[in-house]
Amino acid sequence: MVLEIRQIRQQLTHVGLIIHRATQALRNDKGAPQELIDQVQRLDQQSQEAQETVKDVQDEIALMRYVYDMEQTSDRAQQACENATGLSAQAKSAVQLAHRQVSDLKYQLH
Repeated sequence: MVLEIRQIRQQLTHVGLIIHRATQALRNDKGAPQELIDQVQRLDQQSQEAQETVKDVQDEIALMRYVYDMEQTSDRAQQACENATGLSAQAKSAVQLAHRQVSDLKYQLH
């Protein structure tokens, strides 16, 4: 594995903060469609669950599973973001950054 468990913990914390900022940006955006809000909130939940799990787990496969699930959700959020009309540039940028960060983390695990 390219990253050690300690590094994965640090990365998940960092990614979690970015995802949480995207969630907040969407909550403050009156033009955000519910589908996008739902996907990013789900991603935020997955991130929190992964961070809690990684505190105690040494199983790399379990960690990878969380990251893969997060990537699938971030892909759906990205698609919903691309389809959204009336979304502010700030909210769109926050969702895109969250998607890139999750994708980068998955890539680093290989």
